[in-house]
Amino acid sequence: MRKTIYLITVFVVTCVLLLGGCGAKKEVTTGAKASEIVNKATLNMQKIKTFKAKAFYSITSATQGAQNMNYSFDIESDKTDPANITTKMSVKGTGNQNFDMYITGGYAYMAVPGKGWYKSPVKQEQIEKQASPENIARYTKGAEDMKIIKEDGISYTISFTISRKFLEEQMKSQMGEETQDSKEFKQYMEQIFKGLKMSCIFTISKKNLLVEKANIQMVMKDMPVIGDVNMTMNIEFSDFNKPLSIKLPDEAKTAQETKELEGQIGIPGIPGFGF
Repeated sequence: MRKTIYLITVFVVTCVLLLGGCGAKKEVTTGAKASEIVNKATLNMQKIKTFKAKAFYSITSATQGAQNMNYSFDIESDKTDPANITTKMSVKGTGNQNFDMYITGGYAYMAVPGKGWYKSPVKQEQIEKQASPENIARYTKGAEDMKIIKEDGISYTISFTISRKFLEEQMKSQMGEETQDSKEFKQYMEQIFKGLKMSCIFTISKKNLLVEKANIQMVMKDMPVIGDVNMTMNIEFSDFNKPLSIKLPDEAKTAQETKELEGQIGIPGIPGFGF
């Protein structure tokens, strides 16, 4: 029971993060300068065609027996051709969950240690959910209390929180009516959002007004069975719009097709990725 609720919680955290880029924009009523800078950066991030990124995320619980998870990943992505976004991702994670993934030609290819290469078809909307500069910048939708907390000759550091109302709307928009009407679901969602807080810190370059670093924190207090849950994601972008050469390894070209790549490695989901 403990494990089941913990995995459900991980699923909820991941869904909320994936949904950060959806929904209508909320006007920021404080921190006019911060809002202006972030709005310009958001527009600039939408123009990025190629990039590299290094990221780390963790999900932890203080409850004895709960499984803490830590993952780091390196990303290279090229969306010069919007119809064929090509990405390479190398992941190192809890329990020796290390793997490489390539996304190209409508498939995700994964090298599973000891098992070889697998591939699974992915939809365009799934590919577009990956942790790109554009999607990270969209966390500003639903922002509250936006302000500049540091400024030097190189960059702005801007912090903000994400409103509970916005997060609830995004979660509900992804659930079927039958699920939303469930008494158990409503009670569980109320428990989650009662103690949920989400905050972000962006480091924005003054030279090109692009988000170069993002820190995302999510805390859920007094969760059933597992207590407090903390999620942290740090991501650093580089090499904006520089030439990339991402090639699928020869051994991946004979990959075995499967419907669920995630099931091969047991990862509950990576924020910003549609897998």
